Amino acid sequence: MHISSRINPRTQSAEDVPVVLVTLGGKSKLLPRPSTHKEMQRLVRSHYDIDAQAGLQFEVNSWDICEGQNVEITEAAYPHLVALLDSVFVIVAQGQRDRVMPTPSATPPLLGDDELEDERTVQEDLAPNHEEEDQSDRTPKVKSDAEEEDALAESASEEDALASAQGDNDDAEENDAPQVQQAIKNEFPSHRQQAREAAAKKPARPAPAPAPARAKPRAVADRPDSSAESSRMAVAAASSDSDERFNVQVKGPGPNDKADFTTRRGHLVGKVLNGVCKNFKLDVKHAKLMLLLPDEDEDGKPLWHECELANDETIGFSGVKPHSRLIVRIEGAEEDGDEDEEYED
Repeated sequence: MHISSRINPRTQSAEDVPVVLVTLGGKSKLLPRPSTHKEMQRLVRSHYDIDAQAGLQFEVNSWDICEGQNVEITEAAYPHLVALLDSVFVIVAQGQRDRVMPTPSATPPLLGDDELEDERTVQEDLAPNHEEEDQSDRTPKVKSDAEEEDALAESASEEDALASAQGDNDDAEENDAPQVQQAIKNEFPSHRQQAREAAAKKPARPAPAPAPARAKPRAVADRPDSSAESSRMAVAAASSDSDERFNVQVKGPGPNDKADFTTRRGHLVGKVLNGVCKNFKLDVKHAKLMLLLPDEDEDGKPLWHECELANDETIGFSGVKPHSRLIVRIEGAEEDGDEDEEYED
């Protein structure tokens, strides 16, 4: 190995120094470079205090052919590489059990341990033979015929006594079973029985008194039954679904008092009259709304009949329909002209 100083590059060895850097367990040592593999093992064991039974493996990674990986140096290749050794890593294999024993290719490799096998063999040889003692104890003794008859008689009498005792116990249990069950029921009554007893002890509740009939409210009892009001309500309820706005033609007492008004079937006649009088600037207190109904005389000439509408009735109940003709009359005022002339378009 050629050595140079990192501090002073000029300090370097001119020739090959026969030493090798050995690393084991993170500890490195410079040792003389041995020429054989066995000498290398002996040297490492002595300097690192390694057991003689432990296997050693030497690896290098400083050569270019190693490509940065640890490569093992076998015993056969060691003599050819000894001159190139500079840094060696030592791997210790504890004991002989880690050495792989040669096995046939069809079976997986096995780990052998000759010393353990020898110890097991010695222990098995020294173990006492308990089977022979057991077999000697198991050897049946020869009994005479009289002894066998006595033994059979004793076993038969014991079986009879046991059977009779069991039978007596069974009969006693069968006879005592109802009494035991009844005693258990008396001591621990069921939940239903407890509930029935508790219900029987409770006093009966008195029957609830009938509720008094509710009297009609005075306001409802004294309220007059107005047929007009009920009819208006019935008409309003019947026409609520179709209570849409529509136009009617209304003419006042003046020559220019004529206009179209929008109303609904549910509107009261008094409400419509109030709006008409306000528009025509009339006194609503003395006004009344008349519905004009078309008719014909004997000669087939068209006529108009006036029908007075009650203010508390609805437009729909009074017979007012879309495009009906209405006229406002003032009490005490003279009616000028003919009705037919008044409503000529």
